[in-house]
Amino acid sequence: MTAVYISPNISDREYQKAIDKTFETATNNNGGRLSIMAGDINAKSAIWGSPISDTKGQMVEEWLAQTGWVAINNGHHTFERGNSKTHIDVTLCHTSHYNKITNWCIEYINPYTHHGHIRYQIKTKGAIKKMSPNNRKRTYLNTEKYVEILKKSNGTYEEILKAYKDASNNNDANTSMQPFWWNPEIENARKEYNKHRRKYTREKLPHLKQKWEDGMKLQGKVLKSLIMQAKKRCWDDLMKDIENDIWGQGYRIVTGKLANRTQGQLSAERRKNILRTLFPTTRGKMTTTTNEIVSPVTSSI
Repeated sequence: MTAVYISPNISDREYQKAIDKTFETATNNNGGRLSIMAGDINAKSAIWGSPISDTKGQMVEEWLAQTGWVAINNGHHTFERGNSKTHIDVTLCHTSHYNKITNWCIEYINPYTHHGHIRYQIKTKGAIKKMSPNNRKRTYLNTEKYVEILKKSNGTYEEILKAYKDASNNNDANTSMQPFWWNPEIENARKEYNKHRRKYTREKLPHLKQKWEDGMKLQGKVLKSLIMQAKKRCWDDLMKDIENDIWGQGYRIVTGKLANRTQGQLSAERRKNILRTLFPTTRGKMTTTTNEIVSPVTSSI
């Protein structure tokens, strides 16, 4: 989860820097495929339901197009003050994660802010991994406690922030989604590729656009080459590990894949039919015939 707030009082140039930094952070791990960005970005676009679009909204739209992200907003306004209603709070995620987020809604339950309270549900599958103290922390908000604390406060920024902290609890959770062959060299190459891609997308002059396109293609080849090399090194290391210990990492990877693929796919009747075929039952005496001449039993003493 990436929480974001961008002031409405900054210039377009400063806004561009802020939104670039925000998306680079949100898409740092595996392109942000399992990340969610939420907050007040003070930009307007039809993508998240605003009846009008502005320059800052177009900057966000460029990032959405480049990264394959989409808005989860259902078109309802997220901020109201008097007769003014705007759509400045967004919830964004990658397209591969979009169908897992449901029931997005907004409620105006906090009397000390003009922003609505956004709720949504995330579909999960499988057991939650064991948490490790060495990984990042994930924050869980107790909304009922949060509202109760806010009702007793004066609604200042400091008190709202303190209420959020008091109503939240941090739990260690594994948030790293990088593949096993990922390394700092690949990360740097990916940043260079994204840099050239953004320049190519935004450039208007034909000769400069061609320059950034050539650079983007070159960086893409470098990135692909580094990934292939890293995969080969990891594969070689895995083969060496199997030679040294057949029950080591290689064995655990294979058995883990087999367990995940076969679990729950065979019905009870199908399993019974397989057992009957592989281990037939008979009431009569089973006999076997062979043409092989068996050597007589001899004593080794």
